[in-house]
Amino acid sequence: MATPTLRELLLALGEQLGIPDLALDEQNSCSMSVDELYSVDIQWQPEASRLHLVTVVSTLPPPEQQTLTYRLLMEANLFGMATGGAYFAASEALGEVLLIRTLEAAHLDLAQLMQALDDFVPALKFWTQRLAHGVT
Repeated sequence: MATPTLRELLLALGEQLGIPDLALDEQNSCSMSVDELYSVDIQWQPEASRLHLVTVVSTLPPPEQQTLTYRLLMEANLFGMATGGAYFAASEALGEVLLIRTLEAAHLDLAQLMQALDDFVPALKFWTQRLAHGVT
């Protein structure tokens, strides 16, 4: 069976999730809402043939909490076990802590993309709530 094109894959994903005409914009990105509380961006990196699931889980921690917060996030990154296979990144420019899941697009199908989202969404919910309460 042939691997679907990215356009076909996003349309099928949108159909499964009730998001008609899900497609990339001019910046190779699209966004979807999860439980009307969270946002997941899908970003296409054509030069590497990678698809990224991206969400903001927190603003950057205040300076007095950075060491403890980043230690917690780095431990959670270990083999992706506490992140659903995703990893954390901090953006000073945006002032945000991001959760990102990178998928190789070459042979990606709808079942694999749905599984990646099924793993990603609980992690984004957990870490958004966990970081909202501060790290102690």
